[in-house]
Amino acid sequence: MRSSATVKIFIVFLILLVGWFFIRVARLLFPILLIAIVIGLIWDWAYPKKGSDEFDDYEEL
Repeated sequence: MRSSATVKIFIVFLILLVGWFFIRVARLLFPILLIAIVIGLIWDWAYPKKGSDEFDDYEEL
């Protein structure tokens, strides 16, 4: 069964369109993801969880 040229052009167009959308979304999400990781690391460093340190069990003298 042979496909017409119009169908082939439409399929190639859809593949390129999906690829273009993927690249646009990836370019948008990459900086947002980096910002979220940096803020999370700073937050974790500035406000550590209680009991996360091995010395939390010792009372201050």
